[in-house]
Amino acid sequence: MEMTMERALEFLRMHQPMPADDAVSKAELEELDLVRRFLTKHPNQEAVGLLLGVFGDGDGFGVYQLIEGAVAAHDSAVVVPALASKLEHGPRSVRYWCALISANHPDERLVPSLAASLRPEDCDLRYAAVTALEAIGSDAARAALRGWLPKETDDELREVIEEACV
Repeated sequence: MEMTMERALEFLRMHQPMPADDAVSKAELEELDLVRRFLTKHPNQEAVGLLLGVFGDGDGFGVYQLIEGAVAAHDSAVVVPALASKLEHGPRSVRYWCALISANHPDERLVPSLAASLRPEDCDLRYAAVTALEAIGSDAARAALRGWLPKETDDELREVIEEACV
């Protein structure tokens, strides 16, 4: 069956997020990859938020790393608000991947959402948020990092934060 915009969007709507790696089927991952490739060639603003909400627990066996290519085809006026929304309201897996993607879309508007991602007990999510805040590099981003520094419990991440605050 040929991929169409309607089929791509419907698949994404039905997978917000995808099942965890231990529960996802090969067919679902293959379909997600087809959707990703289609939307990379045929950008659609409606798809951006759906693409950013697709991340299930795990790495999607390598497919999740490629989603950003379909997102990057869009203007920051579309991508940044969608990232901020998913960072604030998405499940942990979505927030983690959106924090990673935020590092490649450094924008002051993401600072509050990324700062909120520093709070969870999840060190991987905090690391992704720190990396994105460092990429933004604004006074507000550094202030968020300085504010979090005394609370950070991971020694390696503390060092990263200290370097980013300089």
